[in-house]
Amino acid sequence: MRVAVVISIVVLALSTPAHGQTSSRIAAEKPADTYSYFKRTLARLKAGAGAVAKRATQSDKSLSLTDCWGVGDYIGYDNQDSITEKAASLAYDVLFMQAALEAAGYPKVLWEGDLAEYERANLANISEYALLNTKPARDRLAEKLNNYKKASNSNYKNITPDHEGCGGGEVPIIIRTIPRAQRVQYINLIRYELCGFQGLDPTGPLCDRWVDYSEGAEMSGKYKVLVTWSDGYSALRDLNVDDLFRGRNWDDPTPFVIRKQ
Repeated sequence: MRVAVVISIVVLALSTPAHGQTSSRIAAEKPADTYSYFKRTLARLKAGAGAVAKRATQSDKSLSLTDCWGVGDYIGYDNQDSITEKAASLAYDVLFMQAALEAAGYPKVLWEGDLAEYERANLANISEYALLNTKPARDRLAEKLNNYKKASNSNYKNITPDHEGCGGGEVPIIIRTIPRAQRVQYINLIRYELCGFQGLDPTGPLCDRWVDYSEGAEMSGKYKVLVTWSDGYSALRDLNVDDLFRGRNWDDPTPFVIRKQ
């Protein structure tokens, strides 16, 4: 299993107020804004380029246009809200495809228009977006570029529409509280900062992306953890999944301990 890279991003300010709506509702009503947030954030993290460097090369030395792990390594695997998940997935897929095509060496004039149309068409129909449904477009692009490679007798990399496949990147996390807390919640950092981008208090009730922790919850990347004890005292902590596995077996994480101050 793999753990996502360290995430360090700055919350962006949203120019319009939330008017009492939840984060999920805002995302559903403003999918283009949500997509833009994810694309800028993931690009800043070099998500596509990093994944291409590690996983895009296939056994036949071709480069894949899709990533087996996907955006879950960066936003977690909670699947709370379909529009949020779909917008983030499309942003990641576009960045991954761009990085793969650049790595393959083909002139941008050959594929920039295709990628822009891929992005535009899927964003316009974001509620129906699924990687499986976009395969025909990737097939056409791969065929176009591979034919160009043959005709030009060049050293460009062959393009494969889909990845051969690999395991998930999430890992089970153990959170301990001292003394035992009444409630433990967690939220992926990018989702937390999405609430800030939407003009919401990330720790408030309208940021409806918090998840109640259960033993062994699977996580990947960086998180905020909110602990509430029975007397009402609460604590907000940063959890980096990478830190719990340094020098240890992936199946035996170091517990993340939160003590009441």
